[in-house]
Amino acid sequence: MTPTPIVRLRGVSKVYGSYTAIDTIDLDILNGEFITFLGPSGSGKTTTLMMLAGFESPTDGSIEMDGKRIEKLPAHKRNIGVVFQNYALFPHMTVRENLAFPLKVRGMARAEMARRVDAALAVVHLETMGHRRPVQLSGGQQQRVALARAMIFKPRLIVLDEPLGALDKNLREHLQSELKTLHRELGTTMVFVTHDQSEALTLSDRVVVFNKGKIEQIGTPEELYKRPATPFVASFIGENNGLVGTVVGHERGHAVVRFADGGTLFAPQQTGCSVGAGVTFNLRPESIRLAGPKPLPGTQQAAARVVDTVYLGDQNRVVLEATGIGRLVLKANAEDATAVAPGDSVTIEMPVSACRLLACA
Repeated sequence: MTPTPIVRLRGVSKVYGSYTAIDTIDLDILNGEFITFLGPSGSGKTTTLMMLAGFESPTDGSIEMDGKRIEKLPAHKRNIGVVFQNYALFPHMTVRENLAFPLKVRGMARAEMARRVDAALAVVHLETMGHRRPVQLSGGQQQRVALARAMIFKPRLIVLDEPLGALDKNLREHLQSELKTLHRELGTTMVFVTHDQSEALTLSDRVVVFNKGKIEQIGTPEELYKRPATPFVASFIGENNGLVGTVVGHERGHAVVRFADGGTLFAPQQTGCSVGAGVTFNLRPESIRLAGPKPLPGTQQAAARVVDTVYLGDQNRVVLEATGIGRLVLKANAEDATAVAPGDSVTIEMPVSACRLLACA
């Protein structure tokens, strides 16, 4: 059975004067999922989140929650919890008072408020911090308080606008794990905004990739990484080798792609990739390897010159100039790549099945 959408956006646009921030998007958000809006600055992800939360109104289109139109409903009546990038905690209130605030404005009885505050503090592991003010908390602790405040009134949906962006790498990764666990335990639908590809892949059930006000692709992290639908997605999700070429023939179900310098490579044939079509030939760096004594089945080889090597701890990043093909990046186990140095001539091996053609004309 297809999961039931909790939210539907249909034909939603947002225009500021002559600038189109969001250009006619359609999107379903499924009940209980962790969905991430991912894209560079100015791509439209935060604007979409703000329209969903009620802090912006769409110029055109409709937004439904549980089958009811909400695009004209005030933010405080949408039953949506919000976590902002700067957390927006009240500095003059204690943690307990911050958590009680959304319950107080809803007229909840004092005893029930106290019970819910205790429960929320326990969920985010801040039971002993209730008397402190935000300035007395670390960045990670403030983030937990903001999340607890967003979920304390049991909203239908929680939206999070880059809540981990200001934290250092180690703390950010720790809180990613905590947030993922919390979502699994609560089962509340969460909509998360980030420009960090790694964060999106780590946290999400599905990812919505935004670019220039449009949705480029929606899919699971694995789908986006292994089967990007556009050159933008291929380049934005992880590191990718994208080479411009032309389809010059077909052999045994594979397209033959020729590059500007005269070299050719094979890729699985895809619909629309007829002879003469301009394509982007995509291959992930980890799919390329330094060739061994015997070619592996299903691979193709090319001669290359090592341009640069970068030590990454568990991996080496090797920049290559492949003869007749162009600049490629290879990522290999550090032990496998330590023998090469700039200027070396090598042979590289690429599985044909790992190659992907995009932007077929």
